[in-house]
Amino acid sequence: MIKDCFQMDQLPDALHRIFGEENLETLAVFLFVFLAAFVVLKSLIKPARRRQRYRSQPGQWTGKPKLKVIGGKQTNSYQDMSDPTNQMEAVARVRFRRKKLLNGSEDRLFNLVDEILQTTYPDLRLMAQTSLGEVIEPVSQDKRHWARAQASVNSKRLDMAIFNTHGMLLAAIEFQGSGHYSQKTFMRDAVKKEALRRAGITLIEVPNNYSSESINALLRQHLPTAGPDNRSSPKT
Repeated sequence: MIKDCFQMDQLPDALHRIFGEENLETLAVFLFVFLAAFVVLKSLIKPARRRQRYRSQPGQWTGKPKLKVIGGKQTNSYQDMSDPTNQMEAVARVRFRRKKLLNGSEDRLFNLVDEILQTTYPDLRLMAQTSLGEVIEPVSQDKRHWARAQASVNSKRLDMAIFNTHGMLLAAIEFQGSGHYSQKTFMRDAVKKEALRRAGITLIEVPNNYSSESINALLRQHLPTAGPDNRSSPKT
């Protein structure tokens, strides 16, 4: 009888003889439930494994690092660059050189704005490539919302920033050069604009075809009412 069970054309009859009608139905139900549970568990386990491998913040990998052979020694192909030890190792492997803070067109605009401020608003100070996360901060009781908003502005920089005598940001200047019209740059600029708007900071956008007269007019238009912390008034 057992031999007959392995012959495919006699398999249904053999199962009936071994288990009986009622037990066979029970077995069929059990197998169906088992397969359904297996499919569901498999679909849940895969995303869970992915979440265990990566944390929510980029650059903090929690899975087992891959090993590769360099000079006959095994070493991790991934390094956590938030670790100062890894940072020191990376810095020690290369040379550094100075580079210009601003490109040519940005530098010309900076010098023009600085000259106008010294003449018209001598109490104000102009700085370039200022980290947005250092001059504004989120206000929220929700720690998660605060952290997400802070992370969103930390990586952003202002082309130029005007500060009052108390070291507070009074106005931001964004030069709309040719590099500001890509999709990625457009979205970055949109984030900066919204963050500045919510902080009550004036944003002065300078077109590519500016002139000395137009910059002078923009500064006179925005700076006298740029915010409650303005302690300077234009000279007449």
